[in-house]
Amino acid sequence: MKRLLLLTAMLLTACASGPRWNWEGEAIKRDDGKYGSWETSNHSNEFSNWTSSIAFGTKAGWLSNQPFIEVQGNPNTAHYVGIDTGDSYICGDTMEVKLAWQDSEGGKSVESLYMRTSENNETLIFSDRAYSAWEKYRFMHQLNAWDKLTVQTDDTCGERTIVRFDIEGTHHVSTTETNSDGYSNRINAMSSLP
Repeated sequence: MKRLLLLTAMLLTACASGPRWNWEGEAIKRDDGKYGSWETSNHSNEFSNWTSSIAFGTKAGWLSNQPFIEVQGNPNTAHYVGIDTGDSYICGDTMEVKLAWQDSEGGKSVESLYMRTSENNETLIFSDRAYSAWEKYRFMHQLNAWDKLTVQTDDTCGERTIVRFDIEGTHHVSTTETNSDGYSNRINAMSSLP
């Protein structure tokens, strides 16, 4: 009986800890400038320095703010990723975000993920909790892999927002996707101006 329990426990452990996908990011140093659709700028203050890459979206109307996606960080810190949909106030703390990716050859992919709102309820961000780090790095990898992104949100006030972004080129973070078989796909961030 003990052997059967031990064997069952080993089998369940092996299945639960089986092969998984993994995403990683590595910030590179690059000059201020435009890299495809991404605008990169380097910043510093008395305490730190960081790099920011921003891709702008289509503005919905003259009363809306300019939508953008921002990837921020440096080689020594965790990365920040935020999506500003142009909505001046997003109702709710967390929400499902629908993403429609497209490449230059017409390839498409549609998916959903959950993001939380920033403290001022203007930006969609990833949670700081360890369990959501893989989602953030997967999203960063997708930003480097695809050329266009459409984001749809429905907040708790009932407002639906759809924003389209041109994300051709790369932000300043090289990303690596490793599948369950150990195969890796690395997308190097553009390191020099075209």
